[in-house]
Amino acid sequence: MYGTSSRSGRSAKIVWIVILILIVLIGGKYVFDFFFPYECENYIEPTAEKYEVDPVLIYSMCNAGSNFKKNIETTEDAQGVMQVSYQTLEDLYKEFGISKEKNISDPQNNIEYGTKIMAYLLKRYNGDEFTALAAFKAGTVAVDGWLGDSIYSKDGKALQSTPYDKVTQYCKKTILNKKVYSALMKIHHIGDKEEEEASSVA
Repeated sequence: MYGTSSRSGRSAKIVWIVILILIVLIGGKYVFDFFFPYECENYIEPTAEKYEVDPVLIYSMCNAGSNFKKNIETTEDAQGVMQVSYQTLEDLYKEFGISKEKNISDPQNNIEYGTKIMAYLLKRYNGDEFTALAAFKAGTVAVDGWLGDSIYSKDGKALQSTPYDKVTQYCKKTILNKKVYSALMKIHHIGDKEEEEASSVA
């Protein structure tokens, strides 16, 4: 029974890999740009460099949080293109002097604060992206509590899951996004180079 399920899972992965290869071969850059856009790069690239965070991670967080919707309405628990969590802001108020009373929905400010917070969380949780993302979404107080529960953490240092599907799915989606964005980075750079060469010839 389990063997059949495992084979089915592998077959599905193979099918998806083939589909992805075909999409790339048929001008997939534009297809992927629709689902995995590169937006706010004027804010993300320099800010990520400033705080020494992988810009691909920030792109992935923006995609998972708001799909780069700059004018997204503030939700009850987060705001802005990175969907910075109110709970996280409250937890880290002393470190950053940022509270939920401050308006950080502006894309540039949101990415500035969101990236700065993520840099702090990555250091706090020893570079473990899943745990840092969970803290970004649910706050450090909650994550520190989950780390002490063997249901969610095997070693007390990194999370494997969280009590909330919304938080767990956000972490998983962002990490999956990062894999896709990392692969697409080469395509974008190649495309940019070709466009620059074409414009210089013209």
